[in-house]
Amino acid sequence: MDVHDKEENNRNINEPVPYNKKANHKKKSENSGDHEKKSGSNAAHEKEKYQKKILKQNRYMPVIDHIEEFRWTILRSLVWLVVFSAVSMIFYNQIFKILINPIGNLIDYGKSKDVIVKLIVTKLSDYVLIQFKLSFIAGLLFAVPAIFYEIIRFIMPAFDKKYKKWSYLVLFFSILFFWSGIYIAWRYCWDIVIKFLVFNWIPPGIDTLSGIQMPEVLLTMSDYFSFFLGFHLTFGISFQLPIICVLLTVAGLISTRMYFKQWRIIILVIVILSAVIAPPDVLSMTAMTVPLFLLYLISGLFVFIFEKRTAK
Repeated sequence: MDVHDKEENNRNINEPVPYNKKANHKKKSENSGDHEKKSGSNAAHEKEKYQKKILKQNRYMPVIDHIEEFRWTILRSLVWLVVFSAVSMIFYNQIFKILINPIGNLIDYGKSKDVIVKLIVTKLSDYVLIQFKLSFIAGLLFAVPAIFYEIIRFIMPAFDKKYKKWSYLVLFFSILFFWSGIYIAWRYCWDIVIKFLVFNWIPPGIDTLSGIQMPEVLLTMSDYFSFFLGFHLTFGISFQLPIICVLLTVAGLISTRMYFKQWRIIILVIVILSAVIAPPDVLSMTAMTVPLFLLYLISGLFVFIFEKRTAK
């Protein structure tokens, strides 16, 4: 390479690159467009965040979010039911002895009345199905407090913040009233009801050459446990009346004056409700009506106390 070519190359390297106005303007416009997109996206995100905050403060939730939360509440309740049913299956023998004990009293009482009472199964698979049914019954009874917790957790966001501190108190009394209903049904009503249903409707004995033959009472295990679950759950759930009344008071739907003003209608509703949910006999209806009426009075007291406290 000669001296002339070297000088030419050095001159080309040192010369500044010519300024391309169009290319630079295009690049700047692209950068500004990206910046506008980013700022627009951030603004939309901040706006959405602010709207959610306002909706939360106003205790408002879109319908889709309500459905989603309700779905999760159901799923968690089912998980509680499965867990307690599995634990109950481990202690199946102990639970079976406790729940079947009234039948022993029924058999002994039947002997004094010259009536034979037997507990039977009618299918080959009954013992297997009874084990699952009994585990489910015990699991459901023990899971109800946890299910109540899930229900209260679902509905509490709809109330003011000043009422949320009452949520644990509501949960405590809800569990207390539920198990009080179960205990009253088991301790004071169950023996009376099953004896009434079995022995008060037995037809007269049949005259035979060897004497009067009394009919035998054959109770299937499946029917016995199904009736047991329905009877005790009815009492436990009906004892939630005070809690329901307090929640309606918080929601502003009822007041003490309104509550006691309609006492005649309430009594009629209690009688109809007892006729619908209690077993179809007079004693069961009475056993359901009297506690429900007492619960109505207790609920009124709860509503009155809650109104006075919130008024302060």
